[in-house]
Amino acid sequence: MATRQEGKEREGITIEEMAEAIGSAMPQLDATEQRIAIGIYRLLAEGEAVSSEAIAHATNNPVGRVEEALNSWPGVYRDDEGRVVGFWGLSTAALDPEYRFLIDSKRSYAWRALDTLFIPALLGKIVGLAAACPVTGERVSMVVDRNGVRDLEPSGAVVSMVITDGPLVTT
Repeated sequence: MATRQEGKEREGITIEEMAEAIGSAMPQLDATEQRIAIGIYRLLAEGEAVSSEAIAHATNNPVGRVEEALNSWPGVYRDDEGRVVGFWGLSTAALDPEYRFLIDSKRSYAWRALDTLFIPALLGKIVGLAAACPVTGERVSMVVDRNGVRDLEPSGAVVSMVITDGPLVTT
């Protein structure tokens, strides 16, 4: 696979290398933090802001432990009431460009096209996705589950990703 970077061709980047770069940019989670993170994804997939108390209840953890995790992780966005509205690729509000999820008839949004490919597997759900290509404006839709992508329209649609020379950094 070749990617363009700063006007130069870069050859030989594998999916495994990209996955490793993304994984190394994320915090290392213990078993409790993994349950909290999956709980947040499942609750946000309902399409509503999520309180720390709801996360604690859903994951069988004390509120203090949930708050400790939320406050230490990058990529956690809250509303004025302190509820989580965005978390590691999933949001209750549309962004630009818009990657709209439909999960169990409830709407939520992915941050980037790449997020649409891994979040359904984490949720263990079948997810319908609708988006517009940010370059052409053409409508793209697909169904994603833990087995991959199906019902892709148009059939030749692809996801692209910018590869950097340095390490990925989360904010």
